[in-house]
Amino acid sequence: DVTGEGYFIKGELLADGKKVSVENNTPLSQIGLAAALLNSAEISHNKKTNLFDIKGDPTEAALYVLAQKMGYTQDEVCKTYHEQYEIPFDSNLKYHAGFYKHDSKGVAFMIGAAEALFSKAVSVPTSFKEALAQFLDDGLRTVVVGMKEFDPQAIVIRGSEQEQYEAYQRLIADGITIVGLCGIQDSIRSEVSEIVRQARDAGLHVVMATGDHKKTALYVAKKVGIFREGDEVVDDEQLRKMDDKELLSKLDKITVFARVSPQDKVRIIDVFHKQGNIVAMTGDGINDVPSLLAADLGIAMGQIGTEVAKQASDLVLLNDSFVNIIHAIEQGRHIFYTLRRVILYFFSTNMGEILIVLFALFTNLPLPLTAAQILWLNFVTDGFLDIGLSMEPQEPDLLSATWLQKKKRLVDWQLMTKSLYMAIPMGISSLIVFKWAYTGMPESLNYARTMTLITMAMLQWFNAWNCRSETKSIFTLGLLANRWFLVATGFVLSLQFAISYIPILQYIFKTVPLSASDWGIIVAMSAPMVLIEEVRKLVVNRFWKKEEVQKA
Repeated sequence: DVTGEGYFIKGELLADGKKVSVENNTPLSQIGLAAALLNSAEISHNKKTNLFDIKGDPTEAALYVLAQKMGYTQDEVCKTYHEQYEIPFDSNLKYHAGFYKHDSKGVAFMIGAAEALFSKAVSVPTSFKEALAQFLDDGLRTVVVGMKEFDPQAIVIRGSEQEQYEAYQRLIADGITIVGLCGIQDSIRSEVSEIVRQARDAGLHVVMATGDHKKTALYVAKKVGIFREGDEVVDDEQLRKMDDKELLSKLDKITVFARVSPQDKVRIIDVFHKQGNIVAMTGDGINDVPSLLAADLGIAMGQIGTEVAKQASDLVLLNDSFVNIIHAIEQGRHIFYTLRRVILYFFSTNMGEILIVLFALFTNLPLPLTAAQILWLNFVTDGFLDIGLSMEPQEPDLLSATWLQKKKRLVDWQLMTKSLYMAIPMGISSLIVFKWAYTGMPESLNYARTMTLITMAMLQWFNAWNCRSETKSIFTLGLLANRWFLVATGFVLSLQFAISYIPILQYIFKTVPLSASDWGIIVAMSAPMVLIEEVRKLVVNRFWKKEEVQKA
């Protein structure tokens, strides 16, 4: 056992509860040498946050911490072990190898997957196989350390890079000695299980695709709730035997893909796309870049993620917490509803303005609104009310699976129908006021236009209350729930008084002062706008509830 916490180098090696000393030329020392020599990760500690920043492979970083606990540092070891060649980790080879010259002798160290190194070994002791099985059953990420001595003169350093690469590969193709196994316990955050449940409740299909061993992946997936009874787990060999059609037929049941390569991950994403899914992919390493790019949404880890992975992603989690993904989904759905209510308000009010102009043209009346007055409605009245609507509180049940089943779009036929339903009474009411106020005499035109302008502004004011929700009554939502909206409506109302009574605004917009009776007529013509929409919501809600009961 190895004591310690995280990537802190403080810790000891214990056997049966007693401290173990590391002696030279023992399997334990060879594990430490291999871990130090083959480390390419950089570990830095932020004292303010007490968090580690890992640049490179976290597995290599963890092994290097083990080497340091044994007393080996890379700088010191490299003074006596001079690198001749290196075979970087490859997802196909499944190992990382380094070739060194030490005391005129050659020695190769390898760290990799058990199946990759066991196949190259002279022999694998039964105790190692039993230890491997135990490690995997315990959910440990397991790597095997191997070594092989060779004659440095046997390698002829000439020819192309590919020829050298193949020569060193042949050197360790067989005859290696397994010196030990290392099991790494990945810490699972306590909140992950709950977050996975929330993600599933929100209609998401959560899948694990990892390069870890099948047993390790399955252990973690069960622990966090990704794998449930009845689900399937597929490793790289099984995956490659399936064609896309077979994989597509089993995709809904598979929740764990183990020992997969970067190419396998891209293929999995492509098959999910063929099923019509929108795919989000999380990753932290260089090997995750292809799949991060292939996904609709690439999500990189901010703390342990490589810079390449962050650059390739669309979203970076600063604290590497899966809970932020759920929060992002919830906020995204809230933003969707916010955009819809603003679009609904914008479309309905502008349709109303268009209709009143069309009605006037068809009835051979003067234009009820001037260009400046229409700009006042669009930029001043609409602008502040749009801002107020955008500050509406978050809707309940955003993380419900039924949200996805609705399959709503920002603009659909339902929204356009609602917009027209609201626009028609706005246009008709405004035209009635204009015809009532306009006597046919030129001196009555400015008065009629002022009445029409304020009527349309008040219709839009009442319509903004309607647009707070597409389905819920304003009385159910609560009149005081959105304080910013109250401020916006109060300010817009004061602006309508200003345009009627302030001389400079009267001159610019060609308005005249209105009497109390005029305001009474305006309110009487515009207030029913709320009642019209409340009736629609009542009818629609009763219809949908009845339909849901019939379906049940």
